[in-house]
Amino acid sequence: KWAIMSTLVISLGLACKKTGEETPTPKPTPPAGFVYIEGGTFQMGAAGMSGTAEEKPQHEVSLSPFFMSAKELTRDSFAVFLSSPENRSAEKSITRYKIGNTNSENPIVEIACPTALLYCNWRSNRENLDTAYVFNLDKTITYKKEAKGYRLPTEAEWEYACRAGSTGDFSFGSDGASIG
Repeated sequence: KWAIMSTLVISLGLACKKTGEETPTPKPTPPAGFVYIEGGTFQMGAAGMSGTAEEKPQHEVSLSPFFMSAKELTRDSFAVFLSSPENRSAEKSITRYKIGNTNSENPIVEIACPTALLYCNWRSNRENLDTAYVFNLDKTITYKKEAKGYRLPTEAEWEYACRAGSTGDFSFGSDGASIG
């Protein structure tokens, strides 16, 4: 139910600290096109008889605050990445992607994970940020948690953001009949 999409998150090490009567730390201003997601604790996965085996058992997860793109990555934005000169050498790593219908503002879908990670690094480089992923010679990929660049959301971050504080099977409750 909580699909992983090609939505990007900027990783910023945010920390809150409570000591005495200090004034609470104000929420940081999100970068353009991003929203601030307040950290918290939630029940991740499916409860009871709903959901698939991969969504069970339901378990408690705590997250720190993070920024998430307000919209999915569009076909037009992804096309800029694909046509950029620095990606000519990575051409073999970039897999074909499904474009959905012809609306250029539709989200990009069904791209391979390594391609999404290449996009994150490309965008980080364009904005002089640390890249979050290292592509190793043995074809493994290492995530640099300390990097302050673009990255994909974790499964927990994605589900937490999608749930929007709800506790049902969906962000709007538990009745899947209203899904069109």
